[in-house]
Amino acid sequence: MNSEQQDGQMSDTASTLSRLIDDNETMPSMTNDGCTDTGTEGRVSPAPSLYSLTPSLRDQSFRHVHGRSLNAHSDVYSLPADEEEAQRLYRQHRLFYLLARDDHYYGMTNLVREVLAPTEERQRMVLDLGCGPGAWTIQCATDFPHVEVLGVDLAPTSAISPPPNCRFEIDDLNLGLEHFFGPTFDIIHARLLNSGVKDYAGLVDQVSRCLRPGGLVIFAEFDFRIWAEDHRLLIPANFYTPLPSQAGTQPSPSPAAGLGSSGRTSANASKVSTVLTKWAAPTWMATMSKCVRAKGGNIDAAALLKTWLREHPNYEDVRPSDLWAPLGPWKATQPNDWTQHPNFPITGEMSRDNLINLMRGARPLLYGWFSPEEVAASEEAAVKELEAETNQMYIRVQVTTGRRK
Repeated sequence: MNSEQQDGQMSDTASTLSRLIDDNETMPSMTNDGCTDTGTEGRVSPAPSLYSLTPSLRDQSFRHVHGRSLNAHSDVYSLPADEEEAQRLYRQHRLFYLLARDDHYYGMTNLVREVLAPTEERQRMVLDLGCGPGAWTIQCATDFPHVEVLGVDLAPTSAISPPPNCRFEIDDLNLGLEHFFGPTFDIIHARLLNSGVKDYAGLVDQVSRCLRPGGLVIFAEFDFRIWAEDHRLLIPANFYTPLPSQAGTQPSPSPAAGLGSSGRTSANASKVSTVLTKWAAPTWMATMSKCVRAKGGNIDAAALLKTWLREHPNYEDVRPSDLWAPLGPWKATQPNDWTQHPNFPITGEMSRDNLINLMRGARPLLYGWFSPEEVAASEEAAVKELEAETNQMYIRVQVTTGRRK
């Protein structure tokens, strides 16, 4: 396949997913067993994941908490794994594509093509860690039909009919990646794992042991913070208040812990500018982040990834970048400032709606420390604020890539 044919195919795939993820439509529902049956042909993992997908495991893969279905394999990751959450993640996948200026590979399509260029020497292989419903996994398998793509997640994947070069397995990353060790994968993609991985620095090390020399790793993580219009970090009053069951324990870390540089891209930036706020959305986010941390997640991973990769002996050519999303379509009314982005009119609305749906999905997590009435009041205030668009805010996704030496 030449580059023009591949461009056309990737464009067609993006167009198809765009139609499927339109705000007025939903992605196909889960199959009856919660997973697409891909058969045994095309298995891409060198060894089965720690939880191979069997009928009995499908039945045991979920637990029901406060009206939502959560994975049954990990107590760390506490967001749902049901149809409602799958729909949110499909739309979030589309949001990332738009934030990266119509690129499913975070502006690195040419690099991905280079790494996955066909070769007669070996089978090209990609691993998608924490694949969720499989949107990125299927996208990659469709864009590169000569590549075998494996997606792993804590719960059976509610994927649309995958191409023959795509497969899904159940895996708990907290149990390690030893079953993948060896120069196996050309690309490893890991997105939004920080709320479910205890030892993220250890995961960075293990990923390096699964990559072939010259292989590419792509990490993309939300930093669990909300930022002002001028990219100052918003610090709500409740940031330093411990969770109810943690009174008297060590205080929360600095709100800018691990960030190390200003939100603005500047060679001279050395620290983060912050501002105290009583706004409801940052207050809710601070509560959410403390609950994630208390469950064992690493909410600072987004900012620390560039350091972990640069200091690791197996990585080189480490490149961090940021994707900024306005929380609401207010950005469309300001066309000439330095952060203008061609997709802001739609990404603002999508990122706001994504956060509101995340709030609904996070209820079972927050109920571990707060009453339903307290959770409802905090959520209601945040949603009202987001929909009013009176406070102009951003969220940030930090993308960090590196090559295997």
